[in-house]
Amino acid sequence: MPIQLNQLRDILQRLGYSASAMESSEPGLSIAMRMHGESRKVEVLPDQSGEHLHLRSLVSYCEESRPSLPDVLRALAAFNLSNRTVRLGWEAGEKAILACADLWLFDEASPVRSIEHFLLRYQSELEACGPVLRGAVLGQNPAAPNVPAEIDDDLI
Repeated sequence: MPIQLNQLRDILQRLGYSASAMESSEPGLSIAMRMHGESRKVEVLPDQSGEHLHLRSLVSYCEESRPSLPDVLRALAAFNLSNRTVRLGWEAGEKAILACADLWLFDEASPVRSIEHFLLRYQSELEACGPVLRGAVLGQNPAAPNVPAEIDDDLI
């Protein structure tokens, strides 16, 4: 069942999130999530059909000149291989590490439970990657993420 922006706002507010219009021209909502003791802005973007939600948030900044960039990219690859919901990516132009996730609503008469589960999973997966990613960005050589052998440095 397609979801409209006002319905999405109502659902997010029922789930305890303060939803506000995004600052960009994209139709979507901005919510705050607590992660690692900080409030993080998460953009919730429905597609035009209302059958798909996309979440997007800034995780960290990392410049291309940072000596720890290879460690950061390895940490991102390890995270993406071990998590199903959230994907992390490095945007060189924005000098940022971004998180994103997608939820298809399909034929649900009431998508509240799916959206709630999706948001909790998003938050949980991002919290799990925080310490390793933060250590990699700072060049502190955190507990090395378990990166499979097929992820070669030449691919990163």
